[in-house]
Amino acid sequence: MRRRLTIVCWLMLCLATLAVAQPTDSRCVKFLGIPVEGPDSLMVDALLAKDFTPWGSSDDGATRHFRGKYYGIRGKLMVSVDLKTHRVESAYVTIGPFRSKEVMGDNFKFFLNHLRRDHGSFTAMDGSYYCNNGYGIVKISEEETSVGNREIKVFYFPTSPFYKDALMMGLHGNVMEVVTENPVAEEPMMHFEPDGRLMQADMTERNYSVYGYLTKAAMLEQSGEKSLVDFLYDDEGRLVKRTLTNKATGIRSVNEYFYNDDDEIERQVQRVYDKQERPLLSITMRNSYSDYDENDNWTKNHLSLTYWDQDNGTQQAEVEQVRTISYY
Repeated sequence: MRRRLTIVCWLMLCLATLAVAQPTDSRCVKFLGIPVEGPDSLMVDALLAKDFTPWGSSDDGATRHFRGKYYGIRGKLMVSVDLKTHRVESAYVTIGPFRSKEVMGDNFKFFLNHLRRDHGSFTAMDGSYYCNNGYGIVKISEEETSVGNREIKVFYFPTSPFYKDALMMGLHGNVMEVVTENPVAEEPMMHFEPDGRLMQADMTERNYSVYGYLTKAAMLEQSGEKSLVDFLYDDEGRLVKRTLTNKATGIRSVNEYFYNDDDEIERQVQRVYDKQERPLLSITMRNSYSDYDENDNWTKNHLSLTYWDQDNGTQQAEVEQVRTISYY
């Protein structure tokens, strides 16, 4: 019984990086509502829709320059692009110059208030203000020009990996490796590439959305057959449903994910059906996290399981889990 339960639960979460297409991404740093990530062409289109005007680029195309209204005031925008991937790396806004300290101070407060409204609390440090929402950093500062005037600078910099494989498993930060004791609900060891992709040989035919969510994939079974997986997200980009379909056998596995107020997976429910849609088994898993590391990833969890199948009825189990997480 315990071995069967472990295998089923491992299968349930080893697939938890697969995704349906994301039309936008709520889990990233944003410039006026535009994700500062993904293809540069996508961000350019969004900027043009907000009436920003292109006015040149660097010789190698690594920086793109725009003019437009930033919170209603004209400003200059520089977007940095990775030339290999053609994905956005950062955004840098300049407003001004301002010739008097009074006008400078009023405008600084104006922009800081808008940034707080859109991104959260800012912390003062060395004359600048910073906000880190876990996905990126926004910094506002003032600088002196060569002729003695003052300008306001706002810098947007993503800090989370582009691919969301780790994020979809509830992990934050630049995760490299996760080792779990009593891994009922996950593999004993998971390794992620620096760009965020999970290294898993039996996950094939991966297709990612423009914001790094895996839209389609196949899982290679021990028999050599492939199972197809579809994932559903809510408006906040959280995984809420995963459907695994084995076309050869007709067996369908459906996982649903429920979150607490801290945006953690509080409960998972897995139901498995045969090709006639008759229930074969169900598992309800409740998490109770107790310890966390400095990146707010849990390191200790009490897992309560309720297991039912048509042959053995209902059984329960309690599992203590401990994780060791390393980062890039």
